[in-house]
Amino acid sequence: MKLLPKTEKINKNLDKSEAEVFYRRAKRLGNSAGVLLPKHLLGADVKVTIIKKPVDILSIKNEAVKNLEPFFEELLGIYLIKNEKHYGKQNEKNCEILAISKKAKEAINKDNYRIDIVPLDVIKKAVKEKKTIRDKISRAGTIFNSSLLDELKKI
Repeated sequence: MKLLPKTEKINKNLDKSEAEVFYRRAKRLGNSAGVLLPKHLLGADVKVTIIKKPVDILSIKNEAVKNLEPFFEELLGIYLIKNEKHYGKQNEKNCEILAISKKAKEAINKDNYRIDIVPLDVIKKAVKEKKTIRDKISRAGTIFNSSLLDELKKI
């Protein structure tokens, strides 16, 4: 196995005319992630720079539960709604947390996600009347109380 020289040496020896820049999204390759490049670069020394890390769903779930702690007595269910159409855009919230409560109503904004605390009667009415809410409920994943989510999906 041939060891590559240190990064500094590679950069110093690389002529600007030889450098090619590719912007690619990392894809699943077996049990890891990788970047696919054109075949003519097979055997080339490459440098991969992370521009923006993906949203870590587990840390969002944990942080959301901590933020919802003051409302625990009111909460009936907590659900994660991933916004697929906005995934990867810098200015959009990548995830929504829907917390269904007995009566409490509140919105909490964070960097990569938003928490909406909505009363059960309001969400039931919205599911019946609004297609966008039905779509969100159908995309939702359970953090707490899957039976309530199943009930809302049947409405």
